[in-house]
Amino acid sequence: MIPGREELLREKLRSLNPVQRRLFLDAVGERLKAQRLTIPRREKRDRFNLSFSQRRLWYIYQINPASTMYNMPECVRLRGALDLEVFQAAFNDVVARHESLRVTFRNSNEGPVQVVSEQTDCTIEVIDLSGLDDEQLEDRARALLFEISDRPFDLGRGPVVRLSLVRMAHDHHFLLINMHHIVSDGWSMGVFARDFSAFVTARMQGTDPELPPLQIGFGDFVEWQIERLNGPVMDEQMAYWQPRLKQVEELALPFDRLPTASTTERGGFEYILFDRTLADGINACARQCGVTLYMMLLAAFCVLLHRQSLQSNITVGSPTAGRVRTETENLIGFFANTLLITSVVRPDMTFREVAQGVRQSALGAFNHDETPFEKLVETLRADPDSVRSALFQVMFILQNTRKPALNLPGLLIEPFAAGSLSVKFDMLIEFYESPEGITGWLGYRRDLFDERTCKRFASNYHRLLESIVSDPDQYVSELSVSEPSVGAEPVVSAFNDDLDAEF
Repeated sequence: MIPGREELLREKLRSLNPVQRRLFLDAVGERLKAQRLTIPRREKRDRFNLSFSQRRLWYIYQINPASTMYNMPECVRLRGALDLEVFQAAFNDVVARHESLRVTFRNSNEGPVQVVSEQTDCTIEVIDLSGLDDEQLEDRARALLFEISDRPFDLGRGPVVRLSLVRMAHDHHFLLINMHHIVSDGWSMGVFARDFSAFVTARMQGTDPELPPLQIGFGDFVEWQIERLNGPVMDEQMAYWQPRLKQVEELALPFDRLPTASTTERGGFEYILFDRTLADGINACARQCGVTLYMMLLAAFCVLLHRQSLQSNITVGSPTAGRVRTETENLIGFFANTLLITSVVRPDMTFREVAQGVRQSALGAFNHDETPFEKLVETLRADPDSVRSALFQVMFILQNTRKPALNLPGLLIEPFAAGSLSVKFDMLIEFYESPEGITGWLGYRRDLFDERTCKRFASNYHRLLESIVSDPDQYVSELSVSEPSVGAEPVVSAFNDDLDAEF
């Protein structure tokens, strides 16, 4: 998702003069001192406030409780015999371990709160298709899984987590986990997979689960965060962000249809692959420019956005795990935060100069990542009812860590694409490194873009990176986004050459 903190520290230190380095190390020392402070266990265990990030989602939910934009479904195929009673008991164990999975939401005289239940009804939903003799059974199962993924949550009544099992045969199932984003994030999905696997294994083997004890609950972190950010820490953080908010301007994306109040989150997706040769070249070029892979890909993406919009101030969103304390690493909850990366791109800059600017902006943002994105929205007084994301329209992600996956004894587990088809931003691009190279996908809102527009956009990104790798000291105006180099594989299956001139 983002570079690791050790890597960021090294990057930051290399960029500073001796005086700046001393000031930076003093700031790091203050952060380490904060780490030594214990997050206290709250006295009232049956309820707690909403975090800054949760408040935004609760507001959106109350406007449209039927929306499924913040569902977080993940699905796998299981081959082998499974014990439903063991699965159900393990599911109950996970819910009992994490108070964030036992909450419901309500408004009170003191503001919105989440109420914790000692127990909650989290029965696994089982749909049996094994008796059907149908040549299209796989397609029927996929359609069913998409339908299950797209069911709204009732945050006032709960539950906020669901587990569904579709039986194809006695030794063939689909398992779908779905949580609402208000109680979860990408890291939390990995925690759930690890904990569920541990509880299933322990119950099958008659042993205790091999899991670290939880020092605090999610509610303890929320109350601590609210107190911490109602004072000098928030003032220091906002002093960094306020001048950067003045640089933010709405991006002119290559829309086929302009956004309106009726624009939906219905998404489309284009697969992207930078093969092993190009990926190695991108990594080598990043080292040559003194930036990380994340910064390299982001800088190239900013150049592409500049080339198609002719804007000099480019702002994108980028997620961070938001787990600023070690006590939070094993918790399920909504910790993730969104950072603004503001970059300057001009035709008379070399790519190396753009990359260095992105580097400075990214390091500054990561060093001030405690500021909740919602606070920035409030500062800019962005329209809370807008269907479009406040402050930025494009999200950029590089997944640099693999989250834990399910590991269930006696079962072969395969990922299965049957999750959400919604896109929360006008455009979203996500990458991760793989044996094939650098793979990813471009997500877009179908109400705004045609498929061929986004195929062309992804293709031009591929071509631009080829040009950058060949010489990062070219001016932005000289970088090629035209025909791919000889022998290069196209990034997508098809695109229209007659439209390339726009870029």
